[in-house]
Amino acid sequence: RIGLIGDGNPNWQLYQQEFADEVPAVDCLAPTYPSAWVVPASLDDDQIRSAAKYRSKQRMPAACWMHRDTGAVMTRSSQPMAGVSAKSNADDIALLEAYRLAGRSHHQPQNLEGAAAMHSGSQRLAMSTVKVNALQVTPRPFYIADCRGRVAATGNKLQGKGAENVANYTATELYFCDILNIHTMRESQSALAAMLMPDSEYSSSESMPPTAAAGDPSYLSTMEKTGWLRHISLVLSASIWCAKKMTFEGASVLVHCSDGWDRTAQVCATSQMLMDPYYRTIEGFAVVIEKEWLSFGHKFQQRVAHADSDYNNQERSPIFIQWLECVWNLTEQLPAAFEFDERLLMFLADHLYSCLFGNFIGNTDRDRWVELKVRESTTSIWSYVLHYSDRFTNPMYEMIEEPLWPKCAIRDLKLWERYYLRHDPDAHPSRYSGKVWIDDYGDSDARYVRYEHMFRCKFTRDT
Repeated sequence: RIGLIGDGNPNWQLYQQEFADEVPAVDCLAPTYPSAWVVPASLDDDQIRSAAKYRSKQRMPAACWMHRDTGAVMTRSSQPMAGVSAKSNADDIALLEAYRLAGRSHHQPQNLEGAAAMHSGSQRLAMSTVKVNALQVTPRPFYIADCRGRVAATGNKLQGKGAENVANYTATELYFCDILNIHTMRESQSALAAMLMPDSEYSSSESMPPTAAAGDPSYLSTMEKTGWLRHISLVLSASIWCAKKMTFEGASVLVHCSDGWDRTAQVCATSQMLMDPYYRTIEGFAVVIEKEWLSFGHKFQQRVAHADSDYNNQERSPIFIQWLECVWNLTEQLPAAFEFDERLLMFLADHLYSCLFGNFIGNTDRDRWVELKVRESTTSIWSYVLHYSDRFTNPMYEMIEEPLWPKCAIRDLKLWERYYLRHDPDAHPSRYSGKVWIDDYGDSDARYVRYEHMFRCKFTRDT
């Protein structure tokens, strides 16, 4: 659909690894990656394997989306194994160079220095020409969005990891997005939940003083201390930044965090929703979740802690819920641009934990396919969603082809009240407001398709 594979495109190839009972995980190049992903055709198998070894968990830079107008490519990976000695890898350099050169020349700025100064204020971008297909071409920039903060990335150097040394890469700039780690997000949401608990002191009307209806005077300051909206703001800000680089500069972008399965998934999925109207449809939203969250190995089993009685497990974190709240804020600001509404987001948030469907069980595609065999033993959540799509359809929807540029300042964001406050009767909207919080999903007698029917074919067509 987006032109990365198919139609005889000679620039890209599908790198495949086999998921089967007889193939142990150690024999897979990247066990936490999908069974196939897109890489430049200019690299051979030895180079691909070498580049993968330079990345944490061998999660090498993989192309996950291409801008149809500019040809810029969004790629994702984990952090490099640079260490304190700032080690480099020639094949990783060649791989990122191939991504940098992706795109269409007629979108290339005539004055790269002027474009760089306008968009990034940087004077470090290389101005020398390079030879491509016997032609001298002024290199377009390449951007690395490290979702971590600079301090966190520097700390990882002591573990033999860290961030790229951009001096090794042509016309490349590295930016830190300051999105904090899973532990901070878990603590932030816990503080938020504690703040939103109903005040039992005034649970009966007889004991309520005249000032009770005014609520807690420290509500806003307490909300600020949780940091929750700040985290939402930073995810949206990083996503908008990536989308603008690809749209206005025609520049390819590499997104990564530490291991590339939490913050990276948030930013890549959100950026693509901003740029590509297909992902704002019900079907497309399902595809982007399957692609960026499930196939690229967000650790749902550990983050949600299915069947884990240890409440203090440090791997728990509300990363996917936080992303759904980011999407909810987009639908609040730009409701007509989305085919779905809040009801679909609530449905996904509920069934993330319900285990009624097989999608969110396991940490990786390999877990689900080989170990848990969800394709044979469970039903896909999307079979229900698509069968009952009218229950999630936004009546105001319009197909808006151009990119979306939402506001991401904290003052422009809202708390997802329907998710956090629906069990507090006093928080429900008035019946005269035109809003009703009823999460009744109806019967479950749909003629479900098996897990793989929708997504193995649609994911392939989407690339």
